[in-house]
Amino acid sequence: MSFVNDCRPHPQESRVLAAARAARLQRALADHPGETPCLAVLDIGSTAADRARTAALQHRAQRVGLRVSVDDLPGEIGEPELLERIAALGANADVHAILIGTALPDHIDPAAVRAALPPDKDLARAAGDGPAYAADGDSRLPPGAAAACRVWLGAVLPAGAFGRRAVVIGATHGPGPAIAEPLLRDGCTATLAHPLTRGLPALCRAADIVIAALDRPKMVPERWIRSGAVVIDLGQTRGGDGLSGRLRVVGDVQPAAARRAGAMASLVGDIAPLAHVRVLEAAFALARGQAERPTARAPLAPSSPAAALVAGLAV
Repeated sequence: MSFVNDCRPHPQESRVLAAARAARLQRALADHPGETPCLAVLDIGSTAADRARTAALQHRAQRVGLRVSVDDLPGEIGEPELLERIAALGANADVHAILIGTALPDHIDPAAVRAALPPDKDLARAAGDGPAYAADGDSRLPPGAAAACRVWLGAVLPAGAFGRRAVVIGATHGPGPAIAEPLLRDGCTATLAHPLTRGLPALCRAADIVIAALDRPKMVPERWIRSGAVVIDLGQTRGGDGLSGRLRVVGDVQPAAARRAGAMASLVGDIAPLAHVRVLEAAFALARGQAERPTARAPLAPSSPAAALVAGLAV
């Protein structure tokens, strides 16, 4: 599948790609008809948009054959209570993956939450979003968005992001670092640029890949995009259209940029469907890893010769 040099957005092709990966996951689940993997999502102080996103993930999981349980916790929850809840989920054998679905409130330490997540159940790390998204990612992007960007780039570029130059426009407290880090691991020269960076237009024009994650409507104009570049627009500002008064979602990149881009993806039409599937793939992988883990051997009897030998070696 190649979208390069076809200068228009490709939501239909992206949905086909997401559907194909979902079908592959469904077949893999059918090959393991035992226990159904369960993903536990902790939404803290969720907004209406957060709840809608989680509902979409649940719907996709139900179609594939996974279980998603959601804890919608109040934003004023204390850190000890949250850590206790994470510990309980970690000890629950019926839960195979844990996801912090929203950004953490300011009074909760992201490092403490990250440390509390069991490595074998940490969905964000397994999905390829890295440690930033495990706890303190930006709540406006769907979990798995960073990994979904990699999947989409792999579909539109012959070798993915390897050897390419990418510019990720986003503030340091937003999703920019979580998007840029996986690109670096893929062998891409990724530059994280602040929207006020001097020479930003020239920086974008020199890039093979431009990713905008600002929530600043239409900030990136067509002239910033060189011909044939690949563009991912992760903006989703909601506002009136000025005519009917209806709310609509506006991206960070001007739609006219699609005329110059070799391929262009939007958050809602392209990245979000892939992100949902990537989250479910990671949950299945964690469940399989736990199922295939060797069972712990029974402890040696204190009076047995083997126990005495071990005790002697430990001295």
